Amino acid sequence: MDIETIIKDSIEAFDLTKDQVIGGLSSVLQDLDNIANPNSPVCDEADVYGMVREHFRSLGSKEKERKPMQRRVVCAAMRKDGILICGARHFDQVMRDQVKLIGLPSVSWEQGFIDQKGVFLTREEAWIIAKDADQIIRIVSSEGTLYSENLY
Repeated sequence: MDIETIIKDSIEAFDLTKDQVIGGLSSVLQDLDNIANPNSPVCDEADVYGMVREHFRSLGSKEKERKPMQRRVVCAAMRKDGILICGARHFDQVMRDQVKLIGLPSVSWEQGFIDQKGVFLTREEAWIIAKDADQIIRIVSSEGTLYSENLY
């Protein structure tokens, strides 16, 4: 494991700022110099990794709690005959180009959205998820049915 990976992992694990890492690097390098001393006991990569993580932990940041990712609506989607197409808005140019490429008629597509895992949501399902995730920025029609304009 290289030092870059150790540092990136520590930044993520302990929610450190770049300044905290830069400030802490001189101390970490001093510790590494001590380990490189011929009189020091031999240590392996795991020891160095653990030492660096302990140093960053001592900077006062707490390890991030790993919370499950909240489900979110990420873009407009349409599906027909098992085919799913996505775009910023329903029937925008991106979606029209996709429909043209696959050669299906542009009528009778079910409109909805997808979440961050690519799962299709009806407009009603998407409303509930967007509301729970506090994504709705304006009401443009009756509540309970999501439109792109509710999100952006």
